[in-house]
Amino acid sequence: MLSGYFTLASRNLLRQRGYALINILGLSIGMACAILIYLYVDFERSWNTFRPNAHRIYRVLREGPASTSLGQMRKPFERLSGAVGPALVGTFPEVEEMSRVRIGARWIRFGEHSRRTDI
Repeated sequence: MLSGYFTLASRNLLRQRGYALINILGLSIGMACAILIYLYVDFERSWNTFRPNAHRIYRVLREGPASTSLGQMRKPFERLSGAVGPALVGTFPEVEEMSRVRIGARWIRFGEHSRRTDI
């Protein structure tokens, strides 16, 4: 019975080649997009999951004005004052530790070699 289905499908594919090509291409493009979206979401959700107690790590942002083509909007920014971290640790007993991350261009020097990196 299964071989009958394959025979019928192959006959229809050969009879209507253009329609079959459009359907197969659409299906393959849709599956490729779904796989890429899944991989992107999985990567974004895996941030800091290799650390113990990763569910207890938070990132502090500030909200500020940002000019866009739509006008003035509010946007979260990573840059904070240097006193925010120690103030959070001293004020809230729930905050156990804090760390600063600075992102931007840096010069790295090793011996005679130096290189500019964009982190």
